Amino acid sequence: MKNPVTFSIHSARSVQRKRQIRNIILLVALLVLFLGGFLILRISVMKKEISEKFPSESGTTSQAAGDTLAASSETIPTDSSVPTTIASTETSTTDTSSTDATDSTATSDPTATEPISTDPVAFPAEENVYIPDSEALQTITHQVRDSAYDDLQDAVANLIASHPEARIGFSYVNLINSEAFGINDCAPFVVGGAVNLPINLILYNHVYAQTITLDQYFAVEETDILSGSGTLSTASIGTNHYLRELSNLSLVSNDNTANSMILRSLGGIDTVYDELRSISSVVDYRVSVTYTDYASLQWSGMNRMSTEDLAEYAESFYSDYMMYPNVYQSMFNDLSHTDRTIGVGSGLPSDVLVCHKSGANTKYGSNSDVAIIFCEEPFIVSVSVECADDAAGKAIEQQLGTLVYDYIHSCYAS
Repeated sequence: MKNPVTFSIHSARSVQRKRQIRNIILLVALLVLFLGGFLILRISVMKKEISEKFPSESGTTSQAAGDTLAASSETIPTDSSVPTTIASTETSTTDTSSTDATDSTATSDPTATEPISTDPVAFPAEENVYIPDSEALQTITHQVRDSAYDDLQDAVANLIASHPEARIGFSYVNLINSEAFGINDCAPFVVGGAVNLPINLILYNHVYAQTITLDQYFAVEETDILSGSGTLSTASIGTNHYLRELSNLSLVSNDNTANSMILRSLGGIDTVYDELRSISSVVDYRVSVTYTDYASLQWSGMNRMSTEDLAEYAESFYSDYMMYPNVYQSMFNDLSHTDRTIGVGSGLPSDVLVCHKSGANTKYGSNSDVAIIFCEEPFIVSVSVECADDAAGKAIEQQLGTLVYDYIHSCYAS
């Protein structure tokens, strides 16, 4: 017979093991249920996120169609011959918010046309032109140069005297020394588009003073339209143009309408010339003068300038540019891109930088040019010529400019 105490201990231990196994099984079952529930919840959340990020094909198509409709209701048809633009909310004359996009019976008038956009066209990016570096050293003595300078003055006087059929004004200013002289430099001339240089000088002076900016724009008015050179003479009334574009057209293309708009933006020619008088007024542009022209005819009228006036305006621009290049750089760029085939620098080597403004008036037989020329030394030459032969007048301008260049260049010749 077994010991009853031993049997009781064995039985108790067996029961204890069963209870432990049962508890473990229950714990594992609860853990499995918890993990299963968590997994199901996570899958549900992920499906919702995927549904939001990647809508069904039908939903995508519907959204795209809505976008297309919205875009088409905002597009303004324009003439294909002009830049296509979207009118801003301030300037648009069409209220697209009142359009019923669901009305399938709406029809359009095939003869109706939308107005051409009057938004100004942005001025293209420009590459700046800079004064070339010059490390040349004068190779002649000061005594020899003084003699050469006297010879230059004689050569200019002789050239002018050799053309009795023409009336000629001449001014020379050296920008790094005291050399300066003129012949008939105080005589009045009709200088044509050369007057655009001082007008644009005043414009840029206002930019420097922060009373106006080149990114302001103005609409073409009927009173602005002037005949003659330039592209804006055929511009539509109401079209807008930035001052930067107007200045470029005025200087590079002699655009009379652009020049008229610049003057209007500054308060008119009399307002502008009040400021120009502080720079030079040898011949007062707004006061009538009487003089005898190349054909011995007597004229009286205002809007005349002398070559000394033009030289003074060019020198003022040069001084301003040297002190504030960031303000006046665009004007410098434009003057360097004017027509090199005419004017006092037309006979110079192509690597010589010439910033100039020319003008002509066939009624008075006049040609004028004022140039800042950069070679071994920077200098200004201003010439006005009246004669019956336009080509002869331009040739005289070229010859006088070449005389001065040859003099400067000879002082540095090896």
